[in-house]
Amino acid sequence: MSEKQYSTIDELIKRNLKQKAEQEQEINIEEAWERFAKRYPVRSKQKSYKILGIASFLFLIVTISFSINPTEGSAVNLRFFESIKSFISGKVQTAHISFGNKEKNAADYISPEVYSVLKDITYEILLPLDMMDIYNLDKAEINRIGDSKQIDLIFRDMNNNLITMTQINIIGDINLGNSFDTEDANMKKVKVKGQEANLIVYKNGFAKLSWIDRNIFITIAGEISEDNILILANSTKRVNL
Repeated sequence: MSEKQYSTIDELIKRNLKQKAEQEQEINIEEAWERFAKRYPVRSKQKSYKILGIASFLFLIVTISFSINPTEGSAVNLRFFESIKSFISGKVQTAHISFGNKEKNAADYISPEVYSVLKDITYEILLPLDMMDIYNLDKAEINRIGDSKQIDLIFRDMNNNLITMTQINIIGDINLGNSFDTEDANMKKVKVKGQEANLIVYKNGFAKLSWIDRNIFITIAGEISEDNILILANSTKRVNL
């Protein structure tokens, strides 16, 4: 093959490459980036930061409040925290917290007439301090059962219904129990502050709850719902008058 033929072939190759290069379109960087962004979307971290920020704020409020007013564990549920509600469904919709740091005092809820009856009691009685804004203590009565004293506390709820809380300090042998007609009521085992309790729910809306707290036998009875009688019982605390 001659040198002229080589030269001709080289020229053909060069011409072909030049022609292909001229036909190539210029790359548009912005369009290429848009196609990339659509195919591989970048997730925004703003949502995660928002959730984390609200959670941190709630935790800070709780920590500060505990340091200001340390309270016993059972009081936290009903007095310290009234409600914490958060609903997360892709984003935080609601975050609410309310609390109080004031210790409730039995003297704020006991009238002079009631106090005059209870002042001679030698043992710590139980009062639903966290619920006495709702259940007003109307009166108190004391009866003696052998060596024990029976205290009847009469409360009135916001619907003017009367609820009786009876307490007996157990000294020696005392036989106590509940009887009811199975056609009119149902009895179930429940827990009150970790202790076993008997709950009788009557068809007429009456309920009766009985349990023992250390050496005190307690009964709550009245026209009250099953849920409310358990809330009332779990809010009781020992008070030394």
